[in-house]
Amino acid sequence: MGKIYKIVCNITGEVYVGSCNNQTLLHRLRRHKRQLDCSSKQIIQRGNYRIELIEEIDNKTKDELLWRERYWFERIDCINILRPIVTREEEKQKGKEYAVGRRPRTNYLSVVRTAYRRSWSFNKYLGTGLCLLDIDPTLFEG
Repeated sequence: MGKIYKIVCNITGEVYVGSCNNQTLLHRLRRHKRQLDCSSKQIIQRGNYRIELIEEIDNKTKDELLWRERYWFERIDCINILRPIVTREEEKQKGKEYAVGRRPRTNYLSVVRTAYRRSWSFNKYLGTGLCLLDIDPTLFEG
């Protein structure tokens, strides 16, 4: 049995919409309190809120529950940042949006591995040992 719920701030009226499967709303609320990287964080940190059941559904899969949560997500003015579930078209569009004007992330470990491989190959050719201090520090500038 799935549940769609909302956490409402009694001070500002802000609403967070969520769902849970096979757990009580009190148990889910406890998880929200520990998981402060969620958009419900700003409501919970104020300390004056309530959790309300919007709907109980007899779902067979998690996706069914998420689509029903999406239904409420689109109809309630909520502070949720992420959609509960997305279509393939939305996923493709999201990829395009991220690609435009995005600065590529420098993966430190990848740079070190690449530098190590290049130095190792070069040192193997010369017959010398590798010292990580010999890696060119300009490789890490980005």
